[in-house]
Amino acid sequence: MSRRYFSLCATIWALFALVSCSEPPRGPVDFAMLKDDSSGAPALALDHAGLVMRRVREAISNPATEPVPAALRSDTRPRIVFLSASDDQSAARVARGAGHGWNAAVTEAIEGLRRQGVTDSAPTWKLDVVRDVGPRFEVRTNARRKMPFERSLCGVALESGYAALPEEVVARTVINSDGILRPKNIVKHLRATGRSVPESLRAGGTLAVRSFRTESYGMHGDDVFALYRGHRAEADTTPHGLLVSARLGGEYLKRAVGSDGVFVYSYLPKTNTNKTSYNMVRHAGTVYAMLDLWETTHDEALLEAAEAALAHLLRWVQPYGEEADRAACLAYRGKVKLGGVALTAVALAEHCTVTKSDRHLELARRLCRYIELSQLGDGSFTHQRAHPTFDALPFVSEYYPGEAILALTRVHAVDGDERWLDVAARNARYLITVRDKGVPTRKLIHDHWLLYALNDLHRARPNSIYLEHAMRIAEAILGRNRTKPMFPDWLGSYYSPPRSTPSATRTEGLTAAYALARDFGRVEFAESILAGIERTARFQIHNQLRPVRAMYLPDPEWTIGGFTHGLENFEVRIDFVQHNVSALLAYHRILAQGG
Repeated sequence: MSRRYFSLCATIWALFALVSCSEPPRGPVDFAMLKDDSSGAPALALDHAGLVMRRVREAISNPATEPVPAALRSDTRPRIVFLSASDDQSAARVARGAGHGWNAAVTEAIEGLRRQGVTDSAPTWKLDVVRDVGPRFEVRTNARRKMPFERSLCGVALESGYAALPEEVVARTVINSDGILRPKNIVKHLRATGRSVPESLRAGGTLAVRSFRTESYGMHGDDVFALYRGHRAEADTTPHGLLVSARLGGEYLKRAVGSDGVFVYSYLPKTNTNKTSYNMVRHAGTVYAMLDLWETTHDEALLEAAEAALAHLLRWVQPYGEEADRAACLAYRGKVKLGGVALTAVALAEHCTVTKSDRHLELARRLCRYIELSQLGDGSFTHQRAHPTFDALPFVSEYYPGEAILALTRVHAVDGDERWLDVAARNARYLITVRDKGVPTRKLIHDHWLLYALNDLHRARPNSIYLEHAMRIAEAILGRNRTKPMFPDWLGSYYSPPRSTPSATRTEGLTAAYALARDFGRVEFAESILAGIERTARFQIHNQLRPVRAMYLPDPEWTIGGFTHGLENFEVRIDFVQHNVSALLAYHRILAQGG
């Protein structure tokens, strides 16, 4: 197809013949004709974007349909648009359109989708309107030059005619996490889609590159929303929205459990592959989260998956010590980890609570007995033992003690044995008066497990030191909560770049601290905690894979509901999902109960 050049009002700019990664090849783009600023084009209103996508869906099967609503047909500005359509089972088809006015640009893009076999049955659609074009620069294919733009916010256009939307840039690693252009991945995709590889992409060639920004809109079914970095610009943190997100996470975990009860532990959506590593402590925590979710949803398929995963977990349980000790532990790959024992007990206690069955209660008590036998004279614990010798190892975890106290309080809630609270209280006092003694508040460990545990322990055996320490941990967490973000979707997050799971665990801890502050006279601080929870919940939801965010991945259907490592790192691991589900579910319950 021949090139097109257009002018835009007083700031004349030439539209470039961008080509979608999934389209048939087009002619080269004359970058010399481009101006660097196309920002004069007004944005589409969200309702107009929705009308366009609905009309596109209709026009795919009915060419007589006007592609844009009447309010946009008089437009004559030069426009470039991308239309993406996905069946939610394979990577999206993408088409580009350019022309004077919305009608011409959208019509051309529709033709591109038709050529690729897209039908009106596609449930997921996306509209991108090109807004800003960056300056032309050259880069050698074998150079490691960092691109001068944010890869997840800018598309990439090559003079050869290749172009990728920002979400495609990330999904196909056109630019890697270090900001380096990866021509080999462009070549790989061109060959996979049966397209020729331009000579400039050969090793040692020189590429003329431009970045471009788009305004993006998504539609799934009839739900229309603005997008930012591929996710909904506005996360739904109403009680309903939080429960939807938690349910979707549960759906992912159901799919991730095999018939043998083993999870797909770590899934890499961009390559549709699994990592071979495994962590039984996280397996136990994930079973707990599934049971916790089932208490709210009563999804029998979720319970069935949780039962299968629990059965696999219990295969690694074995006796500890003498028969008279009546103790059991979790031995996995040559080690007995206090955290693994504790979270298995937490999962069993949760199973007893939500199913009203005591079939696992005796085993939960035996695991707590192991925790008791692992307590030292000062109240601390042995954190790890070698297996099968059971020799103590020097390893110490920041989080195992909180997990152990939580196991003891949760099993006590089921069986009423005060011995478990005795062990929990000794360790809590050690943590507060020895381990954390003199530690400035800002340097306290952001320990969500300990906050869960202190909430339980203070209610069972009220003690001001539990309440005060929980408030200090909450203060430490809020002190690191991002309130002035570099990017709007970083609000409420932690670390740079922010990650979903550290944010989720802190939300978990804050929901427990909120309950303590609300119920024990710290009302003003409780409001501050709730504001922090709200900020972080929004960030968490941005990291969930939903149909539009997943549409450029090779198997979007499998990924839906998973929580990614971060906004640009798409790895999904079961503990990422576990902690995000638990956090959002806890926040849902707070709001559903009126705060």
